[in-house]
Amino acid sequence: MRDQKLLQRVAYGAASACYGAMFNWSYAHVESVNFDYGGAVFNPPTSLGLLACYIMAILPAMWMSPEADRPSSVALTVFYVLVYVPFVFVAPHVLPWPLQDVLLLEGFLLVCLALISGLVALPCRAFALIRVRESSYVLGLAVVTITLALLTAALNGFKVDLSIADVYTRRLAARETVEAGSASGYAVALLASTLLPLALIIGIARRRIVLVGASLLAVIAIFSLAGQKSIALTPLMLLGAYALIRWARRWFGAMVCLGMAALIAISDVAAIVYDNIVPAAVFSFRLLSGAGINMSRYFEFFSAHPYYLLRGSVLRTVLSSPYDRPMTMMMGAQYDPTEALNLNSNVWATAFGDGGYWAIILSSLIMGLLLWILDSLARGRHAIVFRVFGAFLGLIFAAMALPTAFITGGVVPSLAALYVLAGTLPDQVHSAHA
Repeated sequence: MRDQKLLQRVAYGAASACYGAMFNWSYAHVESVNFDYGGAVFNPPTSLGLLACYIMAILPAMWMSPEADRPSSVALTVFYVLVYVPFVFVAPHVLPWPLQDVLLLEGFLLVCLALISGLVALPCRAFALIRVRESSYVLGLAVVTITLALLTAALNGFKVDLSIADVYTRRLAARETVEAGSASGYAVALLASTLLPLALIIGIARRRIVLVGASLLAVIAIFSLAGQKSIALTPLMLLGAYALIRWARRWFGAMVCLGMAALIAISDVAAIVYDNIVPAAVFSFRLLSGAGINMSRYFEFFSAHPYYLLRGSVLRTVLSSPYDRPMTMMMGAQYDPTEALNLNSNVWATAFGDGGYWAIILSSLIMGLLLWILDSLARGRHAIVFRVFGAFLGLIFAAMALPTAFITGGVVPSLAALYVLAGTLPDQVHSAHA
């Protein structure tokens, strides 16, 4: 057993190094050559600086769980590959700071990642649960999902549009149709961030065809309305996470890193050999390099300007602010005023925008607490549902601010729904902790 644990750890470290090397090469030779991301400057670090980046990137693999043994392990792995590693390699290229300052920032984030890992390592708690039948839960979830999917379709005049050619036009039109903060806006957000992923995960794991159908109906309705590529990719991401957790659980961390490296390699081959930059634009640049650049810009801007102090949240009505628009829109106007961009970023970057380094520490504590609660709810035959949902939660943390993630990102309603799921009673009562 000890030899296997050591082998898992070595495999995780080697795979993370492979992913980091592939990502860094791709950013230097493909993304920075083919894409002009709002004038981002490409400034390669020294060899010593690059070595420091590799050390920073690999260190978390020395303590993070290499297995998908808990929902938190899955979520942290997703956050690690989508947020931490891209920033570690991109920041020295684009931040206009001395290299030692960039490495100090990366070291700080390394400590925050260790803080989250420490919190989720605490013993789980057995919460008192509400006992309901699994069949009733499935029926209720299916009815609510289908109802909100039909409501979303009605907002779009029941038009089915799965084209990717006009997604940005549809997205702008959807902002006019579904106003932020409105009842319809919250309904669509609930469908996208809670009901859709839960219905799909439970449908696959528990072989409930009605839930799979309801989730796919939700995908069609939301994508037709707003053209969100992330919604279209959600089923693929969840299916991939389910397959890895089901059949490669003990090697989950290494498999995710190697899978990311392979997808980057495919994107690079398409760009270099076949002169097709679409795969790189959709995957390696949009999901990884671009996210790292966005994060860097948050640190650059708010290191020299006043913090938001949550003025972009519901508190904006009672707090004065030097900014006249939400943080993401302000950042988009700052770095690319020719485009109506929302410069979205992850929990850490937006926390820095709200309150600096102390806000990042606080957001890390909250992330750790939320993941610990998810771990504590993962029970018996439903454990795989919680683990796969951990992947979705990691994606949410990698894509938006924590206050936004609570409701719009579906964290609070999802935890509530999973709390009820933990108490479902199928044909036989199960209470064994995963």
